[in-house]
Amino acid sequence: MIRKEVATLRMLWSFSRDRGYVSGVFRVRGVKFPKVDQKEPFQTSAQIMQRIERSQLSDNVQEELGECLYLTVSEIEELLDFIEKHARHDFLYPMVVAAAHTGARRSELVRSQVGDFDLECGTVKRS
Repeated sequence: MIRKEVATLRMLWSFSRDRGYVSGVFRVRGVKFPKVDQKEPFQTSAQIMQRIERSQLSDNVQEELGECLYLTVSEIEELLDFIEKHARHDFLYPMVVAAAHTGARRSELVRSQVGDFDLECGTVKRS
């Protein structure tokens, strides 16, 4: 928010200087603005549950913590097993496996083509 205010002040300063109302240059170089939307660091489900149990966190804060969840290797395997057994669409399990093991985003996987996968070498071409 403060960035917008400073930008507005700079614009007004330049406008006023061009008309002779003020002199000098409006200097903001070197000013460090705080991050407004700094997110929580990634955490395991155990760490998140511990914070929730330790503190009375609102639903919104709990939801934000859910956005910084990372799964352990065993949790990923458990999730993949669940999806393999319960997926309602045939494409879902292989797609989630590819995402889990490559870090590819859903949009990248949806755009992928057969030629992007070299099964003999075990590689995936990055687009």
